[in-house]
Amino acid sequence: MQDLPHRPGHPGARLIHVIGCQPHATPITLDQALDILRQPRTVPCRECNAATSLPAATDPLLP
Repeated sequence: MQDLPHRPGHPGARLIHVIGCQPHATPITLDQALDILRQPRTVPCRECNAATSLPAATDPLLP
């Protein structure tokens, strides 16, 4: 998990990564990742395609 700080005009956010994508990201469990993804302004990383590592039924972008 990586916290992105608030900047003027942009609220802070969180990214969920696959292990090894960001060396300074905080390691978390799958259950923690799923809980965090339910929070506003939290998304899976597109660079490491973290969404493919998550159960499909819990994808926060699905209706």
